[in-house]
Amino acid sequence: MKLAAILFSLCLGEEQGTQLAAVQKADYEREFRQSVAIEAQQAVDIEHSFGLLQVAESPDNEVKIEAKIVVDGDHAEPFGEQIEIEIDPRAHPLRIRTRYPESDNEELSYHVRLRVEIPGARDLRTSHSFGDTRIAGLAGDLHCRSSNGDLLIEGWEGEIEAHQAFGNLTVRDATGNAELTTSNGNLTLRDHQDGELRVVTAFGDLSVADCKGGLRLECSNGDVEVREVEGTVESQVGFADQKYRDLGGSLVVSSANSEIQVETVVGAVEIENSFGKVSLRDVGGEAVVRNQNGDLSAREVKDDADLEVAFGNLDLLHCGGKARVRAQNGVAKIRDVAGVLDLSASFNNVDIEQVEGDCIILGENTPIELRDVRGNLKIQNSFGPVEVRDVRGSCVIDNGNANIQARGLAYSRQSGANRIDLRTSFGVIDVALPEPPSCELEAEASFGTIETDYDLPGIQKSVNKQSCRCKLGNGEAEVTLRVKSGSVFIRRDAQFVHRSGKVN
Repeated sequence: MKLAAILFSLCLGEEQGTQLAAVQKADYEREFRQSVAIEAQQAVDIEHSFGLLQVAESPDNEVKIEAKIVVDGDHAEPFGEQIEIEIDPRAHPLRIRTRYPESDNEELSYHVRLRVEIPGARDLRTSHSFGDTRIAGLAGDLHCRSSNGDLLIEGWEGEIEAHQAFGNLTVRDATGNAELTTSNGNLTLRDHQDGELRVVTAFGDLSVADCKGGLRLECSNGDVEVREVEGTVESQVGFADQKYRDLGGSLVVSSANSEIQVETVVGAVEIENSFGKVSLRDVGGEAVVRNQNGDLSAREVKDDADLEVAFGNLDLLHCGGKARVRAQNGVAKIRDVAGVLDLSASFNNVDIEQVEGDCIILGENTPIELRDVRGNLKIQNSFGPVEVRDVRGSCVIDNGNANIQARGLAYSRQSGANRIDLRTSFGVIDVALPEPPSCELEAEASFGTIETDYDLPGIQKSVNKQSCRCKLGNGEAEVTLRVKSGSVFIRRDAQFVHRSGKVN
């Protein structure tokens, strides 16, 4: 038999097959029809190959079987006469089988189009190869196995277990728990009314939309799109780009070699990924993301954010709670954090603006620019310049082998801004004190000088060191400035800061 001819005939759609039949009639055609009674709750088991399989609801209390047998080639008639539709109504489940005779005739091509109508709610099992399967409008427990053809399930009420190989699997408008598996084909799930879902795909795209229950998915080597799922989504994906949108629960993703896009999630988001970009927008719960070798963007996180990125850039915009950030080998840009910011960065460029709570930064080989911190600021860094502006609380910076520049600071014992402590080695401290000055000042510069806009009393000078201890104004804050190898510049701040901490 010519396998190519068989596969060609099976790949034709119904409309194309009808048009082809109108042009050329097959060498052999035969129709089969039979109706059999079925017991209440008796399940049905169908085994079919080489042709379309359709299963639908029967209007009567019996099973109706219809088949069209088509054979082309030499000796088509004797071969076609031996094709059988076996039915065993006494078996439990009721069995329906398509049987083909053995033949060494490689010139033959054949297929059987089989339609089975089943009454009432009952369990169904199908096994099908080399042809499409279409199942619609039934209820019970469904078990399907299909290969080398597409599988479509519509309007099923009950549990579904479907396995598909070398073809697409589509489930629409179903109700109940479902476990769906595909290999070498796309999987599409739409309008699932209720139940928990588990889907597994390999070498094919996955698309899920409008599902009322939860979803667990595993996918590799194909794109993933999930939207409008009301329950929790748990995803394990490799070598597949992913899009998640309009989720009513939480999202948990474990992934590698993937680009991930997330938009509008009511619950929390937890993602672990590598070798791909991750982007979040509009997350109602906590966002926890770990990404390696790829950028990370998180915007409009309404709760806490816990973000880690290595060998990629980080962009955090609008965090409604506290933020914990760990960044390596990239650029970290952070804007508008409502709570405390805890940042650890190495071999990064850090740019921060508007932190409502305290800000704690641990840096290594990292230039840092920071503006508008409403709470206390603490920075420990090395081998990177630090520039800060507009800090309403205490400001403590310990930098190694780099400069410190500070503007727009505040001091008030009532507001808690009672300490400015800047230290560095092998660099310069350039600080502008709030006006009018009101602090206990201690400044020291080794192998450098103390330069100031104020008339400071008692600057002590030696060969390799200058130092000063004095009180300015009412002495509301403690200001300590120390450089081990460099100079200290003390300037008047052009921006006037009231003792209340308010900025004009």
